[in-house]
Amino acid sequence: MSNLCQRPVLMLSSSFEPLTICSVKRAMKLIVKGVARAEETLDQKFYTGKMWDEYTGEMITVDFMLPSVIRLLEYRYIPIRTPIVTRKNIFNRDSIRVCIAVIHFLQAS
Repeated sequence: MSNLCQRPVLMLSSSFEPLTICSVKRAMKLIVKGVARAEETLDQKFYTGKMWDEYTGEMITVDFMLPSVIRLLEYRYIPIRTPIVTRKNIFNRDSIRVCIAVIHFLQAS
């Protein structure tokens, strides 16, 4: 069960723009709350349970399938993060390539 909860799920905005990748656990929470809707599902049952049907007033059995893509139902403002340019962030971004370029530059001069 824990392996299923850690699978990646693509989260889209209400206008179908990709926002982020979240876990199945987070995606199911958003779906059950009514904040998101599953756009694509895998052919694998995640959970079978009973829910109260508001229209008929009866308990019904519901199969929850594993979502692979969810979409938020309402527009949410997501601020664009601009990374702070520091030496540490540049080394994290470029990894070893910066070190090799610096070594080649020092050897050439």
